[in-house]
Amino acid sequence: MHVFERQKITHQGGYCNYGFNLIVLTDQDGNSVRFELLDIVEYKEDEYAVLYPADGGDDEPVHILRIISENLDVNEAEFEGLDDDELIDTIYQIFRERNDLDD
Repeated sequence: MHVFERQKITHQGGYCNYGFNLIVLTDQDGNSVRFELLDIVEYKEDEYAVLYPADGGDDEPVHILRIISENLDVNEAEFEGLDDDELIDTIYQIFRERNDLDD
């Protein structure tokens, strides 16, 4: 499992041949991990990125990170991991409803 603490990243990617928006994050051990950006969810004045490991299998969980700041001029964003299971569940349910995903 990857743990992503608060970090500033430069967006590395864009739309690839498969139409996925890919970004690269670095986990707590310094490993680079590629993610597909599935959605941006707004909730209570904050924005959350819903990410799926680009190289993951079907049983990989999504990762939800709070977007702390963005600078679209230089393709940078700062993310923060979440510790609140209730907030994670709420964001995940909003994501599922918006994207018509069934259980």
